[in-house]
Amino acid sequence: MTAGASTPNWIINRVCRTLETIPYRKARGALSIFFRFQRVLLLTNIYVSIGAGCLCYACSLLQGITQWAPYVLITMLYIQSMHILNNLTGIREDKYNDPDRASFYNSHKGMLSFFSAMAGGMGLLTALAMGVFPFLVLLAMSLMGLSYNRRWIPRHKGSRYRSLKDIPGSKTILIALAWGIVTSVFPPLSETGTLTATNLLVFLMAALLVLVRTAFFDILDIQGDRVIGKGTVPVLLGETASMRLLKVLLGVVLLLMVIPSAAGLTSTLGYLLALCPLCMLALFTAHERGALVSWILLQFLVDTCFVLAGGLGFVWTLLP
Repeated sequence: MTAGASTPNWIINRVCRTLETIPYRKARGALSIFFRFQRVLLLTNIYVSIGAGCLCYACSLLQGITQWAPYVLITMLYIQSMHILNNLTGIREDKYNDPDRASFYNSHKGMLSFFSAMAGGMGLLTALAMGVFPFLVLLAMSLMGLSYNRRWIPRHKGSRYRSLKDIPGSKTILIALAWGIVTSVFPPLSETGTLTATNLLVFLMAALLVLVRTAFFDILDIQGDRVIGKGTVPVLLGETASMRLLKVLLGVVLLLMVIPSAAGLTSTLGYLLALCPLCMLALFTAHERGALVSWILLQFLVDTCFVLAGGLGFVWTLLP
């Protein structure tokens, strides 16, 4: 594809993302079924919620939590609800960054809003069945998620930062914190009512891994975010510096997986989980070299790194 020198990069990226779907839409047989299935999983955030559940499962095994099933379910429902809500309120950005998703959410607002509310409600009911304390913790997290887009400061005050959404880099950081809490802090806190240094190490590992994921997707959307004035981490630091930072953070995540396991603070699953940041690093490198240009496939593979964590956890339980 060619473009004039004055054509903005976000327009080129938008056209590329549209063009890359054409071969799959025209395909027949298994390839067509796979593409449509993959597209639905990504657009509805079902796949990202599965990845979150797998991460929760792995974090629970790391911390020696055997009754992990309700926490995995709550994590999936919470992430499903919050991510759909986030996409519904981010249609303006998606018109530049992901026109396919923007069109999907515009066309199915009612259904997706109901889906988000239902997932959130089911998560709260599951937490309530476990006890008042887990319910209150999840309720507080849900209210914080709902308040992200709320305008707290009146327009006439003239402040640039009228909501959490207006704070540069807040979305990337808050998503990582929310994931980290629900996948690694919520289970032990609900089980014992307290947190240990080990719990905090696992939280840091999970939150940083999600931070890398979210910031990488922000890098892919950097041109559109600049157009609408959205202050993401890559917009603030620049694409090159951001990618360098993400690679360093992946190294930190790897150490947080291996060292606590070697020290006996967490289970030996940490050794296997080291494959997750390594796989993510390989995907980033392939993208930088132009070997992986399909945005849909790239997003699917990055989220697969979280599904891999759950798969590795299951394999670990089968080991003698």
